[in-house]
Order: sequence, then structure tokens, then C-alpha cells
Amino acid sequence: AAPAPAEDVAETSEQVFSAARDAFKSGDYGHALSLIDQVLKKTPDVPVIHEFRALCLFALKQYDQAAGVLYAVLSAGPGWDWTTLIGLYPDVDVYTAQLRALEAYRSANPDSTAARFVLAYHYLTAGFEDAAVREFNKVVELQPNDALSKQIVASLTGAASAAQPADATQAQPAA
Repeated sequence: AAPAPAEDVAETSEQVFSAARDAFKSGDYGHALSLIDQVLKKTPDVPVIHEFRALCLFALKQYDQAAGVLYAVLSAGPGWDWTTLIGLYPDVDVYTAQLRALEAYRSANPDSTAARFVLAYHYLTAGFEDAAVREFNKVVELQPNDALSKQIVASLTGAASAAQPADATQAQPAA
């Protein structure tokens, strides 16, 4: 018996998603984005696909687009954890260089809510809640009607502690 069309689509999408992850890990972010866009056409309701797309946009320094995607992802639920995110990179140094590029962009464009939102997401994912709260608060200051950023700040500041991952080799927020 032939597989149902939905299974066929899922299998094809997973193969293309796997190729996108491989392209990303090898540093071919444009190709990874192209492949993930193909997957999105067939499976538009899968949050992990959108979050991966946002990571591609981050790696390509397309922060405005990445922010829009991440806003939708975080509106639907929590994002990835550090282990998931860093597992997409060949090593922490590649990620750290991209994070530093975003920090430099944010410093050069302090009123960019998109850059600050993406940076807050990355700080949060890496376990740096205090740094994430600072960025989300600045987003709220610049965009007072941003309910999601307000909600995230409230959830983080109400937490008992801001424990950071034990992995000492991970990227640290710039001072």
C-alpha cells in the first residue's frame, strides 16, 4: 500500500529540513534559508520550522525579518533551549561571532527594536535572563504597545532565580 499523501509530505519535508540543517551547520545560510522556505510551503504550521528560519535570518544579519518571525514563534510558545540552538552550529565560536555581530549592530542602532528583540531572544535562549530582560525592557520602552515583550519581562522577573547554563564554553553577552 502506498503511503498517505500527508506522510509523503512529512517525509519529504523532513528530508529537506535535514538538508537545511546540514547547509546551516556548514555555514551556507542562504541555501539553508532557501531550503527551509520550501519546507514552510508544505508545513506552515510547525513552529520549529519558523524558529529555524529565524536562525537563518539571524546568521544572515537580516535582523528585521528575524524579529518578525521570532515574535510569532514566541507568541505561540517558548522558543528553543540552549542545547537545541547550539547543536545547529559546528562550534560555539561560530555562534558567538554572529551574536557579537548582532550586539554591534544593536549598539550602532540603539533604537532598533528588531535588533533588540532578536538579541533578547538569543540571550534568553542562552540562559542570560538578566541581559534578556534589559533588552526586552528597551523594546517595551521603544514600543510601549508590545504586549509580548512585556509578558516575557513579567515572566522572567517573577522567576525565583536566573540560573545560567553550566556550559562555560557558551557565548557570553558582551558587557
